[in-house]
Amino acid sequence: MKWYYMKVRPNEGDNTLFVHYGIPRTGSSTVRFLIRRYCNILGIKWEAFEAQRSVVSSDCRYLLVEIPYPVHLSTDKTCRYITTLRDPVKALFSLYFWLNKVREKITLEDFVQRLPESYNVMSRWLIRLNDLSVNPINRIQPVFMDDTTGFFDYVSDDELYRSACEAIENKIALIGILEQFVDFAFAMLDFCSWKVMPVYMRTNFSVKPKDWSFNSLESAMKKKILSCTAVDRRLFSYVRESFKHVSAGVHNKYGKIIEQYRYFCRKLDDSIVQNHGLTMEGEHIVSQNWVEADYSKPMGIEINANIQQKLGVIEIEDWLSVLTALFLSSQNLTVCLKKKGGPV
Repeated sequence: MKWYYMKVRPNEGDNTLFVHYGIPRTGSSTVRFLIRRYCNILGIKWEAFEAQRSVVSSDCRYLLVEIPYPVHLSTDKTCRYITTLRDPVKALFSLYFWLNKVREKITLEDFVQRLPESYNVMSRWLIRLNDLSVNPINRIQPVFMDDTTGFFDYVSDDELYRSACEAIENKIALIGILEQFVDFAFAMLDFCSWKVMPVYMRTNFSVKPKDWSFNSLESAMKKKILSCTAVDRRLFSYVRESFKHVSAGVHNKYGKIIEQYRYFCRKLDDSIVQNHGLTMEGEHIVSQNWVEADYSKPMGIEINANIQQKLGVIEIEDWLSVLTALFLSSQNLTVCLKKKGGPV
């Protein structure tokens, strides 16, 4: 497999279009947040792709895609796709808990019962990049419970896996995993030749009941879930193993800067979560009373003044020049993560 990481070094004036291909429940909203923040800091043009228009502006540098659309069929720019995967079982339950708070109430039993024989949503998103023409299946974000496009039609496991690997090989320029999000963020910084690394916030998150776990499910439910995500689990294992080389590369290049950045963003994450009366259990956001959990801003939470003061977050105008100088010289990032006297 070709891994373009640290190999594609686009020039400012070239025809490259960085396309974030946002597979749902894989941290895609947070990646979009990071890209938008970077572009807004430096005044770089980004766009959210709209299927009905299917037009990319000539000066657009970053395109954010939330549907399984092969953008390279609609532009003469050189598309460099960026995406992430996630443990498929965790992604599936993230969808379930998110749907219950944002879209519709559904029991877990009904949700699992309605799963198609081959769910494998991440692989199905990837194979759409192999399409030779655009059709209705590319124009909406599919949800298996009400899909009418044929997105979840039967494909044999071997064919689906082969096609997904083909898409990664031929179309994806940088692929990472949510479980190593910070490493992926630094890989994206390096791959896209970013001049600064913005602070990120977790967005569009799902909230789980406290002490919930996959192992607590009935055996029949677990069996179906593992069966219908078999291809995605195989693909995720492959990408996770391959990403080890990318992770080692960024750690070798940026060293302790990565851990300082991770610490700061995690502290910010914790404060935002606590501000909603929620708690963190490992990587999960949980609620003691899941039914009444605060989900007033499910599409993202702003950093309010109280959190800024508590963490010592530096405003963009204060830290942009510092970040630029630090990353251009690969020096220590501590000063751009805190105000004087703030947390380290």
